Amino acid sequence: MYPRKKNDANPNVLTPSELHSINSWISIMKKWENRTNSAKVNMARRTLRLRYRFLGHGYTRIVFDMGNNYVLKVAISDLGLKSNKTEFEIFTNSPPDIKKHLCPVLQYGHGWIIMKKISAKVPSNKQFDNQILQLQNKFISHGIIPNDFKKANLALSKKQTLTVIDYGSFIQK
Repeated sequence: MYPRKKNDANPNVLTPSELHSINSWISIMKKWENRTNSAKVNMARRTLRLRYRFLGHGYTRIVFDMGNNYVLKVAISDLGLKSNKTEFEIFTNSPPDIKKHLCPVLQYGHGWIIMKKISAKVPSNKQFDNQILQLQNKFISHGIIPNDFKKANLALSKKQTLTVIDYGSFIQK
């Protein structure tokens, strides 16, 4: 499966009602920019009223489990909008040897992104610590600055491949 922009000919995973909810939130999001992160998260959740299970949040986005092995990330700030776009662009434009270490993007639209759900934690041991360092260097050698590259943003795929599940802060040169 390849990433699709919202307006591609392929049908959206999200319903028209869900897209409307997301657009409603994005249209008022700016009003909440000076509030605490928890206030933004609470208002976003109340505005969105999505049927999906809330998984958690960071500083810029909230994440929902879609129940179909995918997650929905919705921006709660302008930086969240940028993070979604960055994940889409890096996944779309990366060569295969980098892409295999990036959580796959299913769809992307203004204010949201749908990605594969990968939740297997990376073990804490020397073997994986060494692999993490090698992966970080691999991104750098491919012209990608892996900002916010930490164990909390990594998971193991079913094939036991180190996979970055949050790369919205990465910078592609």
